[in-house]
Amino acid sequence: MRFGLAAALFATGLFAALASLMPASSLAGEKGYVGLEVRDLEQAEAETLGWEAPRGVFVVTLFEDGPALEAGVAAGDIIVSVDGSEVDGIEAFVDVISGNAPGTSVRLRLLRERKERRVTLILGTRPASDSLPEKCARFMPTLGRSIEVPCRDSD
Repeated sequence: MRFGLAAALFATGLFAALASLMPASSLAGEKGYVGLEVRDLEQAEAETLGWEAPRGVFVVTLFEDGPALEAGVAAGDIIVSVDGSEVDGIEAFVDVISGNAPGTSVRLRLLRERKERRVTLILGTRPASDSLPEKCARFMPTLGRSIEVPCRDSD
């Protein structure tokens, strides 16, 4: 029985994650878009911040002209809350963002170089996959900074 429940929860989470990647027009109702790629924090990263367990999401990539970039979010930031709701991982982040429509203003609390910042951004509409921007800012851990890279493979 536990396996079935775990599989159902995993499938539900997987559906939410996949749905967040789909164009908003293909879903029932439009969902907010921030224009970034995130990943869960790792235990070692949480420990360097003095946290017992990972929480928040690590910003890996920002898409050119996306709402997050325009609001001042940077690759390498850690988003810890959205509109006062704590974010404990990707699933929570996707749930909060996709629960808002394009045009909605959201407040992000984030950490950058161990300093807390707050930014407000207006959610956009998810672009079609064939209209992704040409350039992205991607955090490169080995360099400790962001560099500009192509957002998609060239044809």
